[in-house]
Amino acid sequence: MFKDPRRQQHFAEQGFVRLPFLDPAAVSRLQDWLQASPPAVSSPIGFDVSLDSPQPGYAGRAMEALIAATAEAAALHFGDVQVFTASFVIKAPGPRGLVPPHQDWTFVDESAAASATVWVPLVDTDFANGTMGVIPGSHRLPGRRASPSPFFPAPIARHSLRLLPWAQFIPLRAGEALVFDNRLVHCSPPNLSAAPRLAGGIGIAPAEAPLLHYYALPGRTDGALAEYAIDRGFFTRYNNERLARLHAAGRRPEDLDSCREVPADLPLEWDALAARLEAAGNRPDPLLARRFADLGFGNPG
Repeated sequence: MFKDPRRQQHFAEQGFVRLPFLDPAAVSRLQDWLQASPPAVSSPIGFDVSLDSPQPGYAGRAMEALIAATAEAAALHFGDVQVFTASFVIKAPGPRGLVPPHQDWTFVDESAAASATVWVPLVDTDFANGTMGVIPGSHRLPGRRASPSPFFPAPIARHSLRLLPWAQFIPLRAGEALVFDNRLVHCSPPNLSAAPRLAGGIGIAPAEAPLLHYYALPGRTDGALAEYAIDRGFFTRYNNERLARLHAAGRRPEDLDSCREVPADLPLEWDALAARLEAAGNRPDPLLARRFADLGFGNPG
C-alpha cells in the first residue's frame, strides 16, 4: 500500500502510520470549502460526519472535494490504490463528544488485503481537542464488522469504554495524516477546546481488491450476514442510519445483489481480548483511566 517499505512494515506490524500529507495551501482550501458548505447535520454529541448529512447531494460533493484535495498527496505516498470513500468529520466543542473505541466496517476480503483510513486533521490536534487514539496491533483481532449498529454486535462492542485506557493518543499538526488499518481499534476524546476540531478522511484499498459490505440479516437468529459487492457510490446512498432503518423494517438494501451468506463472528470475551492486546505490547494506563473517569466515561478502577 505504501511506497516507502519502512512505512509499510510499520503499518503491517502496528496497524497505523503517521506521515506528512497535505501542505498548508491544501489545508486552507478544505477549511474554506467547509466554511462555505458546512454539513447540515447535528448529532446529539456534537460529532458530525458529512456522509450522514440529510442534505441531498451533500455527501457526494464533500466526498469529491476531499478526494480531489488529497489526490496529489495520495499519489506521493501510496502505490496502486483505490479511494472508495471520503468524509469530513467535525467535532464540536463540548464534554459529550467521545467517539468510543471501535473498529470500522469491513471493506475488503481481509484474508487477502487490507483497507485503511487516511485521517487528516485540518487544525492542530491533541488530547484536549479530540485527536485520534489507537491501540497498536489491534488490527490483528478477528472478526468481520458489519452494519447496521446497534443490530449488529461488533466483536469488541461490549468492551468499548473498558478499552479507553489502552489507547495511545497521537497529536497531529494540521495536514499531517494518521493512516490506520480499518481493523485497528481507534477512538477520540471529547473536544474540550473552544473551537471545532475539523478533519477529513479518505478510505483506501489496493486497486485490485473488490469492495465488500456485510449486512446483518434482519429476522435471523443465527447471526448470518449478507456479503455484498459494492462500489464507491454505496457510501453516498447508505450510511448506518439508513441501513438501520432498513433493518428495523425487516428489509435489505434493494439495489445490491448478495454474493453469499456468511456467519457472524462471536463477540470477544474480555480476558481473551485483553490477552491479545497485551501480546501486542499494550498495557492500560491508570492515569488515562482516571482522566476519562473524570470526564464521565468509564470506571477509574
